[in-house]
Amino acid sequence: MSSRSGAISVTATTEALRALVGVASTNATPNAAAEAVARGTNFVVSALLDDDVRFQPLYAASQAAIVLSLPEITAFGGKRIERARELAWENILRTLRHGGARVEEEIVRRGDVTDAWRHVSLHWAVTALAYAGDRVVFDPIFRKALKDLLDLQDTAPTLTTRGGFRTSSEGFVTTYATTQAVEALAQLGQTLNERVNPAKVFDLICRDEGASPADPQDVISARGRSVVMNNYAGAGLLVIGGPAGLTIAIMSVAFADHLGDIGSRALVVWGTLFIAVSTHVYVATRFPAVPKGRIGTAVFAIFTAVVLPVVTFLLS
Repeated sequence: MSSRSGAISVTATTEALRALVGVASTNATPNAAAEAVARGTNFVVSALLDDDVRFQPLYAASQAAIVLSLPEITAFGGKRIERARELAWENILRTLRHGGARVEEEIVRRGDVTDAWRHVSLHWAVTALAYAGDRVVFDPIFRKALKDLLDLQDTAPTLTTRGGFRTSSEGFVTTYATTQAVEALAQLGQTLNERVNPAKVFDLICRDEGASPADPQDVISARGRSVVMNNYAGAGLLVIGGPAGLTIAIMSVAFADHLGDIGSRALVVWGTLFIAVSTHVYVATRFPAVPKGRIGTAVFAIFTAVVLPVVTFLLS
């Protein structure tokens, strides 16, 4: 990214490889270009297999996965390239699951001047995972990343930036972010056209929007993993959890003298938790359009402001 005295850059290396594969396939200095591609590919593969820290950021792993997915690069063949590409995809999914995508910086030094290249990591990650095909496109982590990417596009007809993509939810629309997003969507379009039928897409849309009580809903999500239930399962949990929690609470009140104040109140709270959780699940799956956080807050407020004080009064 700078003079020969500067540090090796993942961005500079992968972008150079993407440019050189086109030159290597022509008659213009084919030997020099092919040799450069071979040496650059070997560096990327070796660095990924050795868990090089330079390839751990999301943007770097994404850039490496993209370049190793190019047909001209995969033509080299070999298990090392396949394994390195798999490691890059695993790193991307792991980062998206635990930390999410964010704007990452790559420091570039030119003499006495230090610059920071800000990478739109979400755009890079979606592009890289789109190359993985149907092994990844149906993964919930990828689907969430794709939704987040599409949310960054300005679509209002009155905006002068309509159609452009933002660098982040708080960022501005830029040509850099837009071209990266367009590349991601173009690659994803090829994958979906080859592997996904319209009926399956329609079914996924209905499930996501909860068009029927039988459609599963995300009850709660933690670190990219969602607990999914439909309204029938929510009703079943309420039928089981409600009486179970009520029984625990009643028994703790009935045997308060034997259990003591601390024991009886602890059991009341435990029984109330059963009722609160089953109520939250039922309401969340019954009204999919209402944000799950709002439902959880309402249920928590009702049980802490009304139910627990009443039970505490009965035990006092």
